[in-house]
Amino acid sequence: MLRKLLKYEFKSVFYLMLPLYLVFVVVSAACRLFMNVDFLQDMFNGLPFFFVNMVYFGLFVAMMVISLLMVVQRFYKGLLSEEGYLMFTLPVRTWQLILSKGIVATVTVIASGVVTLLSLFILTMNLGDIWSMFTFDQDVIVFSRLFEMFPTWPLFALEFVLLMFVYLWKHIAHAYSAMAFGQLANKNRVILSFVVYGAQWLGISFFWLMVVSVMNKLHFQVPHRLSHGHEEFFMHFGMWMLMVWQGLELAFYYLTTHWILSRHLNLE
Repeated sequence: MLRKLLKYEFKSVFYLMLPLYLVFVVVSAACRLFMNVDFLQDMFNGLPFFFVNMVYFGLFVAMMVISLLMVVQRFYKGLLSEEGYLMFTLPVRTWQLILSKGIVATVTVIASGVVTLLSLFILTMNLGDIWSMFTFDQDVIVFSRLFEMFPTWPLFALEFVLLMFVYLWKHIAHAYSAMAFGQLANKNRVILSFVVYGAQWLGISFFWLMVVSVMNKLHFQVPHRLSHGHEEFFMHFGMWMLMVWQGLELAFYYLTTHWILSRHLNLE
């Protein structure tokens, strides 16, 4: 059933996002064309370049705003409004509904980021630059030096990707949790959602500050004799500690959302 939920969610989101992505990439290519073709600038006194860049900037802002709105709108409309009556009558568990929304929201944000990077790549790179990236006799990418400095750099890259994924999902879950609390009110749900969002952020930030303060008072630190010569290990350890930190926050937001939707759902 989770697969069917994901299929429905992806169709609902990407019927709008895919054409927007395509237009954004095409406008990026047009900007690059006007940047490289001098006679077009001379013929129209630079107006095409100015116009296309304004369109590019407008599409960039629109894509970012629409991506964020999709994250919020699909959760609110699908679970907290009239559509929620239908969704909660389906033979699915609450965690599946939340997970389907979270997966699609995460993919939407990542896809928007990838398309943005692709557009910047189109605007700033040329074929010569691309070819030089794979020319190993130049000092562009020298893998031997990279392996010498950080023998486990592929693990660092994997840890960074995982950390960014957990960090992104945590922020999405934070928005879901705030909206779930907001629907408890009969009026001013949006205002309550913003208040809860800020209160949760302040509360968790204060909690982690207290944890760090206690650790400092206890003089908790890695002994120098253990850290010396094992710097790379402790860098990996630090990455995993950050993932645990973000994962605990993600779990808190998810559990509060699940608890409210399971026990205190208010669709009136």
